Parts: sequence; structure tokens; C-alpha cells
Amino acid sequence: MAYSFQKSKDLFNTYIFETKSNVFYSLKFKHSPFMLGDNKKEFSESIFEFVIEVFFNPEDKLPAKDDLISETIHQILLDFFQSKNETTCLYICDSSNGKQLVRRRKFNQWFDYFVKSNFVKYDEILFDKNDNEFPFSLIMQKHNKYIPEVIAAFQEIINSFTSMIVQNDENKLKTLESLYLRGKFKQHNYN
Repeated sequence: MAYSFQKSKDLFNTYIFETKSNVFYSLKFKHSPFMLGDNKKEFSESIFEFVIEVFFNPEDKLPAKDDLISETIHQILLDFFQSKNETTCLYICDSSNGKQLVRRRKFNQWFDYFVKSNFVKYDEILFDKNDNEFPFSLIMQKHNKYIPEVIAAFQEIINSFTSMIVQNDENKLKTLESLYLRGKFKQHNYN
């Protein structure tokens, strides 16, 4: 069982749903062919930045645990990927208020719900010179024919970049300079 959701045909492929606590969530899939480097690669047109945000919360505090949110996010991902089989989504945890690790943990809990689905997820954390963490994930369907090429591009970006540009909803650019990689590349493969 999931919450009903509404889908718009706007620039960001936005999905909206309301929880039983009257909290409104927005899930956006922003077309971002440049996110893995060369936007002329065959898979580039299928790259989207995936954003989850609470855009209205009447309590102005953390929403209570709600298992229907996981199922709703699952249904939205299935709906979005259904029409775009070769899609790659890049999920970057918002770091504007320093709660990116909380967001990552919550997202991973939601994603763990997909154990029986056809998705694979590749996780990384980048660190800046002040040891601030910037977690992000690649999400694809297991049958995406571009998995090897996408992963190679992902690793190339991680291993060679000195700055990363992330565009937020207000179209302001934020540059995360001097990021460097720590740890090993991890694959979460859900069967």
C-alpha cells in the first residue's frame, strides 16, 4: 500500500504526495546529462538528478516514522523508470543545513525497501578539506544496458575531479571545491 501521488509534466518531472500527518513530499527528476562528465556519451541523455524534499510540514519538526513513505517512493521510482528503462538517477544528499548524513541514512532505509525490485545502487561519500561529507548515490535498473559505461564514468569523475558543481532548485550554482575521495567504491546490489 502506498500514498496516492500526483505527477506533473514540468521541467523537473515532479511527483507530489501527502502523508497521513499532512506532510507533503516532492520527488523531482531533473534532467542532467552533464552530471557524469561528457554529455555526448550514449547514456548521457538518460541521466537525472533525483531530489526528495519535504515542502510542507505543519508540525515544523521531523516527520514521524511512516512505512507508507517507502512504498510511495518505490512506486514513484517504478513509475519514472517505466518509461525510461536506461535511466540513471544521481541522488545527492542536501548538505545546506549539515544534516546530509541523516538524509542519507533515511534514504538508505527507504531504498532498503526495494530488496525485491530491479534496482541497483552505487554509493560514495566525498569529503572537502574541512572533512565535511557529501554523500551521493547512483540508482539504475539491473537491466540497464549502460551499467558498465555509467559506472566507469562515475569512477572517472570521482577519481579525477577537483571541483563539483551542483545545481539546486533555485538554479543557483554551488561549487564544492577541493573535494577528495575517502574509502572504497561500494556497490549495493539488491536482489
